Amino acid sequence: MKKNYLRIAALLAAVVSSTSAMAIDPPTIAQELVDGATYTLINYAKPDLYLSRTSWDGAYYLLDYGSSNCKSYAFVARKDDDGWYFNSTDSTFIGYGVGLSNLNGNLTQAAHFIITPSADHPGFYRLVNATDHPCEGVHGLPVHLSGGGQYLVSTFNGNQFFPDYMGGVEMMDDNTTPYVDPETGWIHPLNADHELWAFADTAHVANYHQHMQLYTLITGVESQRLEVPEEGFAAGWQAWVDAATLLYSKEEVTQDDYNTATQMVDAKNNLYNEIKKAQAMLGESTNATFKAAIAKALQTFCTVTDPDQQAAAQNELIYAEVEFNGGKGDITNLGQNMSFEDLSAQGGAEATGLGATPTGWNAYVNGKQVTTADEVRATGLTTWYGVNSDSEGESKDGNLAFGIWNQSIPEFEISQTIDGLENGTYHIEAAVMVGANGDGSRRTTQRIFGNLNSTLFGLESEYDASLIDAHEVLAYANNSELTTDREMQNMACDAYVYDGTLTFGFRTNGNIAAAKRTTANPQGGDGWFKLDNFRIAKMGYVKDDALNIYNFYFDKLMAFNDEKMQESVAVDLQNTIDNNYVDDDADPAAIDAAIMACKNIITPVVNSVNLYKKLESALEEHYQNLNTYALYDGIDAYRQVVEVEAQDLYADGTAGEEEINAIIAKMDAALEKCKLGGVKVGSEATALIKNPSFEDLTAQGGAGSETGSVAAPPTGWTLTLNGDVQDATTINGYNMAWCGINNGDAINVTDGEGNTHTQQPTDGTHLWGIWSSNMPEVELKQTICGLPRGTYQLRANVMVENNWAGNNVTTQRVFANSCVQMWGGEGDYIDNITPDMQQAINFDALNADTLKHLTYAGYTCESGDETTSLLKPMALYFDVQADGTATIGFRTNGVNKEGGTFANSTAVNGAGWFKVDNFRLFFINEDSHVSGISSVNTDNGQPIVGQEYYTLDGQRIAQPHKGVVIVKNRLANGTVKVGKIFVE
Repeated sequence: MKKNYLRIAALLAAVVSSTSAMAIDPPTIAQELVDGATYTLINYAKPDLYLSRTSWDGAYYLLDYGSSNCKSYAFVARKDDDGWYFNSTDSTFIGYGVGLSNLNGNLTQAAHFIITPSADHPGFYRLVNATDHPCEGVHGLPVHLSGGGQYLVSTFNGNQFFPDYMGGVEMMDDNTTPYVDPETGWIHPLNADHELWAFADTAHVANYHQHMQLYTLITGVESQRLEVPEEGFAAGWQAWVDAATLLYSKEEVTQDDYNTATQMVDAKNNLYNEIKKAQAMLGESTNATFKAAIAKALQTFCTVTDPDQQAAAQNELIYAEVEFNGGKGDITNLGQNMSFEDLSAQGGAEATGLGATPTGWNAYVNGKQVTTADEVRATGLTTWYGVNSDSEGESKDGNLAFGIWNQSIPEFEISQTIDGLENGTYHIEAAVMVGANGDGSRRTTQRIFGNLNSTLFGLESEYDASLIDAHEVLAYANNSELTTDREMQNMACDAYVYDGTLTFGFRTNGNIAAAKRTTANPQGGDGWFKLDNFRIAKMGYVKDDALNIYNFYFDKLMAFNDEKMQESVAVDLQNTIDNNYVDDDADPAAIDAAIMACKNIITPVVNSVNLYKKLESALEEHYQNLNTYALYDGIDAYRQVVEVEAQDLYADGTAGEEEINAIIAKMDAALEKCKLGGVKVGSEATALIKNPSFEDLTAQGGAGSETGSVAAPPTGWTLTLNGDVQDATTINGYNMAWCGINNGDAINVTDGEGNTHTQQPTDGTHLWGIWSSNMPEVELKQTICGLPRGTYQLRANVMVENNWAGNNVTTQRVFANSCVQMWGGEGDYIDNITPDMQQAINFDALNADTLKHLTYAGYTCESGDETTSLLKPMALYFDVQADGTATIGFRTNGVNKEGGTFANSTAVNGAGWFKVDNFRLFFINEDSHVSGISSVNTDNGQPIVGQEYYTLDGQRIAQPHKGVVIVKNRLANGTVKVGKIFVE
């Protein structure tokens, strides 16, 4: 149902025509014209529009207050012997250029105006062009508004837009040719009020605008409601006018004052409409109770202006309407903004991108409430969220609808709650758009809901109910998914109220499997929707609906009886089952009490069952690991934790969430310690890398980002972008098109050795990567601790593709501790040397070690080379020192060898993009490139005449620090000796 909100824009037109009849005077801003003062112009016919200029030719026009920055277009008034002229803020002059009828601020010479005050409207002036304007056609003509009421012009015969005059001009008998006065050579305007201008100080504009908004609102109500008073209602409208006039009379009117007035008048309108509806419903009936309810609401209307009291009176009247209809009836007006026609949360404008959550509604993305556009953006939605007019259909109401479109759709709910209801069944309807495109379906779990009841958009056969929230009692709308992005279809849901409250709304997510689909839409958007026109009717008490809810939950609880859960929860479950059994003969109160008891216990039961399943799954995995690592040092300690501590805790059944999570963490730690015991010279140590081939999708909810979306950083890895560590939320703030794990592209490529490749991943079925037009500074890393000291090799496979944009080589590289290998050749790195590359270069320049810290894989990324779509092997050697740690990973950015970026139009779109897979670690030998060195030879006793100290990454330091330090000795004979020392 549409609420009858006042349309402020519609009232603006009444300001001038009704001014003389109003009880309040319009606001004034006019200043006396003073030589040297700075002004903006206000037009008499458009008093709440403000001066602006076009960016391309400097022509003046009027805009609403929110769009115009009149301070930027102010001008200085000057007077000399020839009259008044005006300087623009950029030191040019205002006037009419050659052949132009639009007032312009770009003249290089002063152009004068003859200014005369209005006799009828104090503070306003008529501006007539003098004869020194470059456009001869405007000489002697007044400055006025164009036909559209926006541009400042002087229309003249011969100009292409003639007669360009607001309100029209006198025409010849043919009604197509303007009449031109033979004496003056000019037209006869039908209304010359818009030839009048006030000179205003820009410092006063903000307060004037607030006054003008409130003046428009007050005078609009006076003209619509009080000029021809409606019997019984005039006192109420006058009470609002009196209250709003008090606000208007303040010297400084604020936005809060205006908001207060609009809230009061909106509440007044809503109560008025409800009273009129109730009066029509009463008709010829003599029902004394309903008559009294109407009279009470009318009394409130006539004497109260407080919005909350008026809303309470409206709700009370709605309940009386339902009672009058035998316990049934429309209660839609108890909801807020049910057809999304209220745009106040979006600043009065339609959302073309990300807007705020609509007024009156609560929205949740992945369980987190979002209200502002910034909060919406932080959840990863990037494309469209909000209310606009891009929808249609018979089930629509009004012009607007709410919706979401995004490449990937998260868990989403929009809802509101009505309380104080009688228990019973409530029928909810809404208009919903679920639309396919030419590439296929986008149906997932789009559904409307009320309390525990939900209705899915399509047919029952099209859904896997086990993949939809187990707390919802499901029904099906049986709609067919159209190929559309506009057409809305009706959906209905019968919701049972058991505790006096009704929470209703809409839910969706991007789970295609729940809709029995196996392939995501190639264009994305699975789960998107548009939503409008919620309606609610009370249906009275329907026992079958109550029993349906009860049986649903009771059956679920019975099914949990055989599941493993915490002992205390199992006791509560059994007590609930024993104490809350009802049958078909039970009274409504007993059924409602049983529903609430079952509903309240089901969440802790589900949580406990899932927790013990988590422990059970962890135990199964660790039992397998006991066999895998049976010959490793440390297996006995690991076995003790798994087979004794964890198994006993599971069997005991008294542990809660904290204890179970702790024992799982303890098993994981014991496994890592056991793995370290298997690190031997010449062995592979890849088992120590968490998720080395990105086959673990848990961070992404178990699904790959196949359609191109941004997912949480992969399990086991730390991702930093531009130096900031990312999580599932913050990662969405970088406008990346794809960041996540997926199956790679389908390829058919033959490499140089004649091998044919049909998939990109090189180990398993998944890989990880990023594509972004403007690639940030990317680092994906993890740290392995407890390693034996020695030399290791890190391997990985990396793709840098020459795609539709071109050569994408920037700084893609793998690293381990201070050693780096670049994907390309040495010539690919000129003006894009990164800090870690420079440190490695500095170190290698010292010739202090046989281990090269910077190496090059030497790959090329040439156009036409289809093998660039393959992930190619990279490998580097690195040291692990006495601390036993190895930090490994991948880095890149968007800077090419010329120092160019896509943002500066000096690199290709997506420069720096990559895919990476199959990290592996090998323990090569126990030789440490810093061990055993305690001094630096001095070449036959030559005295040292100078010393320099460096860190292991080549950075010069003033004094040696604790640990390994590189020292460069300059000897008396001119030679230089470089080595390493270990400082205790």
